[in-house]
Amino acid sequence: RSAAGCGRVHGPTGRAPRLPPPRRPPAASRRGYASRPGAPPLSYPEVGATTHDEGLRKGYTIARYGVELGQGEPLFERARASLANWDQCRLGWVEVVPETSLAVLGTNLAVLVHVPPSYFVNGGRVTVLAEHDSERHRSFSIGYGTLIDHAEQGEEKFSVSWDKTTGLVRYDVVAFSKPRMAAARLLKFWTRRLQRRFARDSCLAMQKAVA
Repeated sequence: RSAAGCGRVHGPTGRAPRLPPPRRPPAASRRGYASRPGAPPLSYPEVGATTHDEGLRKGYTIARYGVELGQGEPLFERARASLANWDQCRLGWVEVVPETSLAVLGTNLAVLVHVPPSYFVNGGRVTVLAEHDSERHRSFSIGYGTLIDHAEQGEEKFSVSWDKTTGLVRYDVVAFSKPRMAAARLLKFWTRRLQRRFARDSCLAMQKAVA
């Protein structure tokens, strides 16, 4: 799954359809959420399981998707820089905070999701950061796991790879997740629709980033 989903709601409660759209959480508030001291622990035991398929256990929804980005090393370098900057998660309706220093293992982050009329904020931590370079293949991966104040639990890994033999550069994602909070369990169908939307938009964002 894409770990983007429902989480803490920011905005008024009650009969939402007749109320003005809730305000966007202030930037300072979003940065504070990501950098708050004593951040909650991760909400799942399979930390790093996205780096090896055998670690993906039953009971989770497994998502795999990707797209070809083009050809050649210069394009791979652009894709790598975009991935390290988390451009794959900056989709307009999804944002990642903080805006910098996210390519560091153990960094806490906040994922802001805007689904009108509400905003949701989910906590995560960078749990995957890996680079591989061989005679025929080069890749870069970064990913995050959910904290206990995230509506779901699981991990998502984003990767770009360059096949030196064919020149092909790809963007690929593997994720596993399941609802953790009651709201996410009740709205599981809606959450899965958001995940499919994220998959489509994330691929488009990476294609745009390297164009």
